[in-house]
Order: sequence, then structure tokens, then C-alpha cells
Amino acid sequence: MIKMCDWIINTRKKFMAPINGKRSPVHGMIRLSAYCDYPRRIPAFSRNAYLCVSLEQVAQVFADVGLAEESRRIQAEAAGYRNDLLTNYGSSGVSSTKG
Repeated sequence: MIKMCDWIINTRKKFMAPINGKRSPVHGMIRLSAYCDYPRRIPAFSRNAYLCVSLEQVAQVFADVGLAEESRRIQAEAAGYRNDLLTNYGSSGVSSTKG
């Protein structure tokens, strides 16, 4: 599980560079394999959300079994991931369907 978490953490870092000096609207989102009829790798919110929640859940399991240092490290990365996803979504121009 540590290797899986480290893959997510390290792969995310590849997608954190600014674009034209500005924060990318998909900052830190991993481009995963194509799906449906779209042929390219894309930074889909749903897939990145699954990865983020996976980190959060692994951190909790590690805390439960006494791996406190790994738990804190992974939880900190998960919190940053969640923040990036919420920031990216908020700047996407997508509005709520509620109301």
C-alpha cells in the first residue's frame, strides 16, 4: 500500500508546474488512461477523487494499526490533493445545479 500511495504522490508532482507563470486549472491532477470514446489521457475529476480518497483511507488504516509516521505523511499528501481538487473545481467555471 505504501508503494501505491507513493506512486500517487510522486505522479501528482509531475502535474504541478505552472503554465505560462500561472497555476494550472488542473494543478496536481493525474492524467489517467483514456475512457469511453476519448482517446487521450485526461485529468478527470472523478478518477482523481478516487485516488485522493484512497490516500485518505490508507492513512486511516495505517493510523489504526500503529504506523503513525506513514499515516501522518500520507494524510498530509491527501489533504493537499483534496485542496487542489476543490480549488481546481472551484476555478473550472462549473456551477452547482442546486438552487
